[in-house]
Amino acid sequence: MLIDYNTIIHTSEQFDYISVRDCSKKFNFYLLYLTRPKNTNQTYNVRIDTYNKEKMEYYVSMIYPIRYSFLPVHRLSLQVDVPISKVTEKSKICPLKCGHGQCRYFSNSNKYFCQCSKGYSGMLCTIKNACDCSSDSICIEVVNNRSIYVCPLDKFGPRCYLKRTTCISNLCSNNSRCISRDEKNSEMKYFCLRSQSYMGSRCENLEIKIKFHFSKTIFIPQTIFIHFIYFPPKSNPLPKIPPDPIQIVEFHQQYYLALLQRNFTSLINILTTIIHEHRCLSIKDLFIDDIQILPR
Repeated sequence: MLIDYNTIIHTSEQFDYISVRDCSKKFNFYLLYLTRPKNTNQTYNVRIDTYNKEKMEYYVSMIYPIRYSFLPVHRLSLQVDVPISKVTEKSKICPLKCGHGQCRYFSNSNKYFCQCSKGYSGMLCTIKNACDCSSDSICIEVVNNRSIYVCPLDKFGPRCYLKRTTCISNLCSNNSRCISRDEKNSEMKYFCLRSQSYMGSRCENLEIKIKFHFSKTIFIPQTIFIHFIYFPPKSNPLPKIPPDPIQIVEFHQQYYLALLQRNFTSLINILTTIIHEHRCLSIKDLFIDDIQILPR
C-alpha cells in the first residue's frame, strides 16, 4: 500500500504468496498517487501487511519510506522476509491511542500504527466508514468509497463475493490442499499444497525417502554432499554409462558410491549403507605420477 503521513491509502495491490511455489519469484507492482501532481511537501511510505489467508489471521507489517519526494517517480527494490507464523508483539507500551483498533508495530522499524477494526479508519481509528466486503473477509480500509480487503483463498472479486470454481472438482490427491490461481502472479490454473509424504504436480506420488547408514569403519561426518546423476536413455551423452540413477556421497574430500539403482522407479524408499569398499578412487590412486602430470 502507498500511504502518506496521515496513513491515507493512495493505492494498494495484493497477491497470494506460497513459499514452495513463489520463493524465488520477483513481483512487480505500480502504486499511484491520489493526486496529480503529488504533494511534494508530504511524506510517503510503502506499507506491506501480511496475512495467513487459510486462517484469515494477521501476521505482521513492514514499512519502507519513499525518499526524495520531489521526484515524479520512485522505484523501490525490496527483499521482504515473509514470516511462516504469527509474529509475537513487542512488550513495549504503544504510544498511540487507537480509538477503535489495535496498536501494531512495524517489524523492520521502531514505528507504530493503528490497525483499525471493521467500520473505522483514520490515523487513530476514529473515523467511521462503511466497509461492504463479505462477512468472511478482512476489511482494511475504505478509500474513495471503495473497500480494500483481504479475501479468503476460495473467494475473489471487488468485495470477496465471487467464488473460485477451479478447485471444486478436487484436482489434488491424497488430502492435499488445492489453491486456485492468483490471476496477477501465477501461470498455473491451480496449485496443490502437498500433504506430508507426497509429491508431484497433483500430489499423486509418494515422496522418495533416502536413508543412509555408515559402516563402523567409517567416521560419521557432520556434513555430507549427495550427488544425484541420471541420464535419460535418449539423451545420454555417455553411452557406456548406464542410464540408471547413480548417487554418490561426498565427505572428507572423498567420494563413495551410495547407490546404483537398477530398473528405476520414482515410487521407492531407498535404504543404503556406505562402506569403505565403495570409495571411488581418485586419479592419484589410479595413475602413476608420470601420467598425472601430462597435459589435460
